[in-house]
Parts: sequence; C-alpha cells; structure tokens
Amino acid sequence: MIHLNKKMIVLFLTTVLLAGITSSVFASTTIENRYKVDDSNYLIGVFSNTTVGTLKQELSKEGEIILTNNSGEPLSDDDIITTGTKLNKNDLTYTLVVCGDINSDGNITTTDLIKLKHGLIEQENLFNEKETACDLNLNGTTTITDLIYLKKVIVKLLSEEELYFNEDSNDDFEYKHNKLTDKITITGIKTDSKTVQIPETINELTVLDIDGPLAENTSCEKIVLPAGQVEIKNGAFINFSSLQEFEVDENNPNFCADNGILYSKNKEELIFYPRAKTESEYIVDKTVKIISDYAFENNTNLKKIYLLNTIETINSNAFEQTQSEIIVQDGALIAEKFDEINVVYSIDKKPELKSLKIINPASGEHDAGVNIVIRAQFSENISGKAPELKIKFDGIVGTGSIKVSRVDGSKNYIDYTYTTTNEHGLVTFSQYSGGNLVDKLGSKASISLKKNTGNNVTILYQTRFGPYQYSVTGTNKGSYKDDSIEVSVERIDSMNVAKIWIKDPSKQIKKAEAGWNVKNKIVKDILSGIPNAIIGCNGSFFYDDGSNWKPSSTTDVGKSNWQYTIEGHSVISNGVIRRNFGHANLYSAVVMGIDKNGQLMCNNIRNLTASQMVSSYNIVNTFSGSTIFIENGKETNENSRSGNDKQYGRTLIGQVNYNNYILICSFCTFDKAIRIAKSLDCQFLFGLDGGGSSAMVFRNNYVYYNSVRKVQDVIYFSTLE
Repeated sequence: MIHLNKKMIVLFLTTVLLAGITSSVFASTTIENRYKVDDSNYLIGVFSNTTVGTLKQELSKEGEIILTNNSGEPLSDDDIITTGTKLNKNDLTYTLVVCGDINSDGNITTTDLIKLKHGLIEQENLFNEKETACDLNLNGTTTITDLIYLKKVIVKLLSEEELYFNEDSNDDFEYKHNKLTDKITITGIKTDSKTVQIPETINELTVLDIDGPLAENTSCEKIVLPAGQVEIKNGAFINFSSLQEFEVDENNPNFCADNGILYSKNKEELIFYPRAKTESEYIVDKTVKIISDYAFENNTNLKKIYLLNTIETINSNAFEQTQSEIIVQDGALIAEKFDEINVVYSIDKKPELKSLKIINPASGEHDAGVNIVIRAQFSENISGKAPELKIKFDGIVGTGSIKVSRVDGSKNYIDYTYTTTNEHGLVTFSQYSGGNLVDKLGSKASISLKKNTGNNVTILYQTRFGPYQYSVTGTNKGSYKDDSIEVSVERIDSMNVAKIWIKDPSKQIKKAEAGWNVKNKIVKDILSGIPNAIIGCNGSFFYDDGSNWKPSSTTDVGKSNWQYTIEGHSVISNGVIRRNFGHANLYSAVVMGIDKNGQLMCNNIRNLTASQMVSSYNIVNTFSGSTIFIENGKETNENSRSGNDKQYGRTLIGQVNYNNYILICSFCTFDKAIRIAKSLDCQFLFGLDGGGSSAMVFRNNYVYYNSVRKVQDVIYFSTLE
C-alpha cells in the first residue's frame, strides 16, 4: 500500500557544486538550500550513485556530519548513499531519500520500476522512506505519472536533475527553479548591458545563487549584487572578458567590494578579481587569508600579483591561466602551498639601502650657505617614516642632523637637503638610523650607514660675512676699522669686551711667542714688535723662565732653553709643531685649537697629539687654558669646577661665527663672563691664561691688565699683511 500524502517542510540552501570545482565557503551547499526535508525528517533530493565523500564535501558548511547505514554502522567516503542512509548532524538524524531508488541500493534500475508497479497495484507494500522514493514528481502522492517519470530516467530520456529543476528565462537571465526548495539559480546572463544588476527575486521566488561558470560575455563591465543572500558558485564570472568591477549593497550578508574586487563580507576571502580591471599590479589586501578557486582566472592585464604573509590558504585553481607574475612576501608560509600545486612564484626580498651619496653640489670646494643634497638610494620603492641622517664636517666641531618626514612610496630614493651656515670642511656621514621604511608589501627596509660614493664636497666659510650685529652694546672705549678688520672695545656691565670682525680668519688670527732664546715677555712688549697687530691678550696657561725646564720626551725639539714646560701638552705655533705629546691634566689645564680657517675648538682635540690635531682637524695654533665654557652654542658643565665663582683677572676668547670673535679681559668671575658671552650670541667660549697675568692690549695700549707678569705667548688679531 502506498501512502505518500505528506506535508513538506521547505528549508533553505544552495544547489549542487559543479563537478571538479573545489568548494569554498561561498560555493558549498547547506542542507536547507539544496534539499527538501519533510516532517518525518526525510531528506529528499540526493542523486543516485552519490558517494558519501561527495555529499560531505557538498555539505562542508554543515561542519562535521556522520553517515551510517540502516544498521547504524558508519559509512566510508567511497560508499554509495542509498535510500534509508542516515545522516547525523548536531544530534539531529535525517533519513536520506534517493528518488527512484526504491530497493535501497543507491541506483535507479528496472528493479525499482518493478517495485513501483507492484506498489501501484498493491502487490507490494512500500512504507516510510521507500514510499517517499516513489514520488518522483514531488507532488506528495504516487501515481502512474511517477511510473512514467521513472521509465524516462531509466532509459535516459529524463535526467535526475530535471526531476528537481525547471529551466526557464526572461529578458535578462536564464535560470532554473529548484522544485525542492522553490529557489532560483541564475544560469546565464542574456542582457548586453554594461551594468548587470543581480535581482533578489525572479517571479517572486528568491534568487539563491549564481551558477558557474556562466557562458562567455563580452558586454558586461560591472556586476551589482543586491542586499539579499545571493551566493556565487566558484568561477561564475571567469568568462566575462570585459568585467571591470563589482558593486555590492552594504547590507549584503555574504560579500563586499573594495576597489571593484569581490571579497567575502569580512574581507578574509578574495572571491574574484575582475578580468578586465586595468591595473597592472595588485597587492592582495592584508585582511585576506583565503584566495578562492579561479579568483584570478584568465586575467591578462595584471602583470604582477603580490601576496602578503597574512594569507593562509590558496585554493588549487586560484591562478588558473593567469599570465601574472606571482610575488610572495619574504617569510610567507603560503609559498609552501605554491610548491604543492606547482605554481611558479618568486620571493619579494626586503628593501635595502644601496648607497648614501652627495648628488649636489658637484665635487669641490663651495661657500657656506649652499644646499647639500644627499640621496639615500634603495633597492625598490619605499614608503613610511624616513630615518634621520646625521652629517659632520671634518673642520668643525658641530654636526648637522637632517630629517625627512614621510615618504610617499612612489620613489626608490630619499633626498635629504641640508643648508650650511657656518660649517666648513669635508662633508661626511656620521649616522643613519630610526624611521620605519617599508616596501609595497610592508616589509621593513634594512638600514645601515654607507660610505659616501658621491661628490666630495668641502664647505668654505663665506668671506662676505660682515661684522655681526650684536644685540648688546656697551660704552665705547676705542675702535678701529679698515677693509680687513673692525674692532670695537666696549665696557659692558663693568667688563672689558672687544668685538672683532676679520675678513680672512685663516690669516688674521695668530699666535705670538715670547721667544726661544730670551726670557718670557709681557703682553704689550710682545705685540709691540708686530706692526700689523691691532688687538691681543695673554694666551697659554703659565710660563717659565727656563730654570725649571725638564726634558719630557725624545720627541722634544731638543732646544736647551725650552720655554713650554706644561708637561704633556702639545704645542702648535702658526702651523709648526713644537711639542707632540698627548693630553695631561697638569694644573687642570686643557688645550684650545684654532684650525686653518679660524675655527676655535676644544672637545674634538682632547687627548690628541699635535700631529693628530694637524692631520684630523688642520689645527695651526694651540693654547693651554683653564677650560671650555660654551661649545656649539651650548654651555658645558665644566663651569661647576671649584674656584670658578671667585673673582680674578680673567681672559676669555669667544667666537660668534666664522669671522666674528670677542675677547673678555676683566677682574670678574667666570660666571659673569659666561653671561656676557651668551648675551653676545657666542657659539664658543674658552678661558685662556688668567689670574695674575690677565691683559688686553689694543693698538699697543693696555685696555686692562691685572699685572704685567710675563707670559709664554699671546693670541692676537691683525690687519691683512
């Protein structure tokens, strides 16, 4: 007896995968969208000769499922599903029905036809799932019509798919109606419009999915997906040779589009890259973890595809027939997957600093005030925060620091520009560090300091600098001016200060010695023998009349009346090395040097021998003194020494810029002298000989003297000879 009058419960999901296409999360089937489930939990719609493995793959969205036979024994992936097979999922059990498989062997044969005949004439009782398997036209009852359908299936006049699907079309689409679920699958696009809007419904039935691959289409340039839950089979649009972009309604639960590319809603899966998109290079978005099957199928415009190390899965046909070069970020584990599926790829190496070099100005000597352009050349285009470049000049204590903010990624180099002011000497690089430069894939650039392979640029002081416009002016006590020198001796806050400008510091700032074969002299007597001397003061720390002289080294010049007895101090006088010792802190004296361009310096030459001072810094004169108080425009911490706050006859020399200097000679504390020097914008300040022998002579007359004690040497400024 056949009783097939059952109320059918329809749930929702997708159709069967195309044979040979690996499923992804947006092309796999779920029970409710592919099959009909009635109130007895019969799952209707499985084709004959379907293996357990095929069904599991089709239902990959469902998670773990277990299939067993009527005895409850688990089935292997190679077993054939029959009417009566049980499917267990999440503690629910479904009985599978293969329509037409009435004898439960998984096939549709004449044996099933005989059983259906016997059932119709009540020669055989067919119950439960076997009764449901007889209802081939899915109308809820078994009649002669079902017998006719079964004959047509057996003799191949009707396919099993035709039992469940009706094919139809309208002006824009070809589609098929799933009679099990009342859902629509789009199977073709007929319109020749450039923009194709995928509908949510056709004939008031929900559009479930888009089959694939659709037939060749040369017109469509844009696909618009609706807000509804329309799914897309793998490779659906691989034959759309003019497709340039996707647009997705923001309420669509499955997909989104970015720059015309189709992604899963959370952008973790790249579904399809349009074939006709015009860009020649594409970096897969860093959110992407999965590349779907056929994502880049038949793509000819893309020349390079860059894959980041965030990608975890690439389906085997993702790059089918693409002509792009595939470049994988260094360190990406996905490279192993390419090896497995025999896809040719290359590894993107990290960007490297290739060279640092001066590209402008040309090699040679240049006046100060020029723009020095230094190019950092990298192995590829870079972007991000640039490192800081520090440069130095071999003839000056100060160094320059150059910063470039962010780099836009369109070039493989960074140009650093530094405008010189009072610096001079050969430009060299001292440090290149910091920043966060990356290439187009985000790989961080390796940074290491490089030797200059560009122009050898030497910066000279500009002789056009005129007298400095000091912000503080005192009471004038005397002045002198010609084409090469200007001197203004002033009383500032009870201090004797000389403001000095010289045209050529390499020739107009000098040392005068007391003499080798006579006893030391007083400052005025020394300067009186120099006709072009304009102003000068006591120089080196202490003196000796020869009686206490002690030989200190075989490097001594050998003169029996050696006058320079500060043991361990190098002595250079107007380019001649008198003593070549390293530094020693006898009486806590330190050495100030003057280079060939008139630059005063101290810290750079500490602990150097005289020959090292000459070779490294072009020192032409040295003076031993008390200490350095200002260097590179900053006050040092050496003023904290005991005794500096006491008043003595003090002598100090300061430098404002290349050709502007000051002399301070007064009875004062060092603190007060420093304050005056800072108010006059001194960049350098050094304490010369002082205490009992402080003296300043202007045009052979004393401006100040604490006593007329004899000195070893003087420092003076002259007119050009």
